[in-house]
Amino acid sequence: MGAHVRSLLSLAATPSVSAPALSDIVLRDYGLTTRFLRTINSAFFSPTRKPVLSMRRIMVLIGLENIVKTASSIPTFTIVNGHLDDHDPTIEIMALSVLASSMASGLSEFMDVDPEELMTCAMLQSLGDILMAFVMGGVYNIISSRRRISDARRIYKKRTGWLPRELGICVARKWNLPEMVRQCIMPPKRGLVRIGKKKASIIAAASGIYSLVESLKKRGHTTRYQKNCRNLLARDLKMDERLISRGLELGITNFREKNPLLYDFLYRRDLLTRLEI
Repeated sequence: MGAHVRSLLSLAATPSVSAPALSDIVLRDYGLTTRFLRTINSAFFSPTRKPVLSMRRIMVLIGLENIVKTASSIPTFTIVNGHLDDHDPTIEIMALSVLASSMASGLSEFMDVDPEELMTCAMLQSLGDILMAFVMGGVYNIISSRRRISDARRIYKKRTGWLPRELGICVARKWNLPEMVRQCIMPPKRGLVRIGKKKASIIAAASGIYSLVESLKKRGHTTRYQKNCRNLLARDLKMDERLISRGLELGITNFREKNPLLYDFLYRRDLLTRLEI
């Protein structure tokens, strides 16, 4: 994960570097994406409170000097024998979140939306889970391993005082993250059409990809569930299911090429082998 920080710092040292090149590296890393979103939407950088979600635009607004300062403050994970730590509960969720972002990137090829906005929203759907795993990893591991039991929501609430999505929404507000991110963390059940066609498409796509990726953590056979997720995506986005599969496959290919450590981590944990596109 530190490789992304080093790559970003190296590029930022080049005055002629382009915003797309910088944003491409940032969107490969959960910590970088979150930190830059927090920074640009803070009171210092955004006194008018106009939200910014496109990472390319963030790179332009924040400037090279602040890119270096922000990236330098990002903590990195320790690599042992060429692999990420299997015992850190946050790494699996981050890896799946970056996978979701890559799949969103592939799907955006066939959608009339801003690819970076869709990637960011797909990545940050798991914000509450990551925060809960980071703060109380032991409790999170115990509860998450029992996701299939009927009273899992009650256990989350009793042991931590929060549901993961509730925690994600609360922190997203605290960090002044754009409304689109909060709507994707807790998508509204009704009225998606009223928020605009493109925003509705982003929320539907991000939520569908999140459900697909979450199925990889479920016990038992998930072929039918994943097929239902793809069918719902095709229905909500009004797209042919073959295009859905093609876009998701493209995203997985990009994930393998741009995030080899995370790809290796998920493969070793037998999660990617359960993904049927």
